[in-house]
Amino acid sequence: MKRMSETLLLRYGVAIVLPAVAAFVVHLRSPLTETPFFVFLGVIVLSAANGGLAPAFVSTALSSLLIRLIFIQPAGTLHYGGDLEGMEQMIGFVLVAILASSFVAGLRREREHLRDSE
Repeated sequence: MKRMSETLLLRYGVAIVLPAVAAFVVHLRSPLTETPFFVFLGVIVLSAANGGLAPAFVSTALSSLLIRLIFIQPAGTLHYGGDLEGMEQMIGFVLVAILASSFVAGLRREREHLRDSE
């Protein structure tokens, strides 16, 4: 029988809830609104440690969307043209998030294999 922390609902629940909590925390703390990437990167690492690579990718997608819509995109605009700097930041964030989540998910898999082999 699987433990509660191993259920898919909990894995993906954490991956979905953590970016929303991070957006709320970053929005309340004025120094963090200038560089929200570090807070969201921590969220993605936690999601990878809790659920593995697939939930981390869900968390990466949601974090990217929240950062883009709340912290990079000017309020009240739906126009995305001419914002090359914002897109470069987002691409860099997504690449770093994928690398970090892959590393953490690999560590998680190795820990599980070691635990299973004992």
